[in-house]
Amino acid sequence: MVSDPAQIREVLVTQAASFGRAFQTRNIARVLGQGVLTNEGKAWSSRRRHIASALYGPALDNMTARTEVAAAQMLERLDTAAAAGAPVSPSEVTALVAQSVIADTLFGQAFSDAVAARLVQMVRDAAVAVRTCNIALLQLPQWLPIARHRQIAAIRHAFDAEVAGAIAAAAPGALVTTIAALKDPDSGAPISASNLIDEIKTLLVAGFETTSSALAWSLLLLGADPEAQALLYDAVASDDPEPVVRAIVQESLRLYPPIYAIPREVRAPVTIGGHPLRVGQVVLVSVFGAHRDPALWAEPDCFRPQRFLGTDWPRAAWLPFGGGARSCLGAEFAITELTRLLILLGRRYRFSADRAAIANPAAERAFISLTPAPEVLLHVERRP
Repeated sequence: MVSDPAQIREVLVTQAASFGRAFQTRNIARVLGQGVLTNEGKAWSSRRRHIASALYGPALDNMTARTEVAAAQMLERLDTAAAAGAPVSPSEVTALVAQSVIADTLFGQAFSDAVAARLVQMVRDAAVAVRTCNIALLQLPQWLPIARHRQIAAIRHAFDAEVAGAIAAAAPGALVTTIAALKDPDSGAPISASNLIDEIKTLLVAGFETTSSALAWSLLLLGADPEAQALLYDAVASDDPEPVVRAIVQESLRLYPPIYAIPREVRAPVTIGGHPLRVGQVVLVSVFGAHRDPALWAEPDCFRPQRFLGTDWPRAAWLPFGGGARSCLGAEFAITELTRLLILLGRRYRFSADRAAIANPAAERAFISLTPAPEVLLHVERRP
């Protein structure tokens, strides 16, 4: 395991050619297929350029413009909770806006309630199934018909069918149609139907998981810290709230990074931090460890958004979306979306949460991303 920024850079950047995807990523591929998250080699680099060309510019502007509309269901749920004085599970509430934004962005229209519920459940079932495989004492061949392998196969089959239907029903001009129309930068060939499904599954899971978990943690952290919440309220009342709210997002991502660990398998003999590694060994880049290192961050376990308002913070030790050539393609998408959502929520609600409950390690659920446990609750009230 490595958490030193210099060694992380060796693994992810300077010596990246000596590493490949580890068994944990191969287990994710059993659900998501060969998308940009799980692929490698020349096929990965070509596809990454292919997808990246579609993700920014008009697509980012479109997502930003539609975020408030996509948040309507979440706001309705929070208004109801505020009126009743009832606490909510933030991860359940933020799932509503996460699936709505990613559906609107990819397909140009919201999912029906039934489709949205099925997809959210599929993502959660997949996360549990993949984690079960990852922590198994033996990594057995995928063709063995044991229960966990059958479960993953069933989830993938259902997920593929659901996504194929959503692609077929996408609105004209939606992002998915842009991706489908792109030509491979090297061969000039269009993306195949199966590869398109894999890429859309990857974008769905990445977009849903990142937004849902990061927004949930942001609300809990703000609710447990009146000083930080006052910073949010002052920002949203100003003419330019984005720098401060973006700093709040960055600090939330530091404490609870969506990509909390990055596994890499040694493919060629290499030395990292003076330690020789042999082929087949797995190196785990601890993003969580780097983000909480007291040698790098003052008060590393405290929620201090102000640290990101200046330039004096350790950029090499902040990597909530990974690092190097395989860093998350949707990082700016996620930060922009989270910033817009927090501005919207900060103008409408006050939050409160139990600081001790959040600090308890049992509050965290480590699946594909680091998610608050359902029993960690958030209290909401409408602002005057």
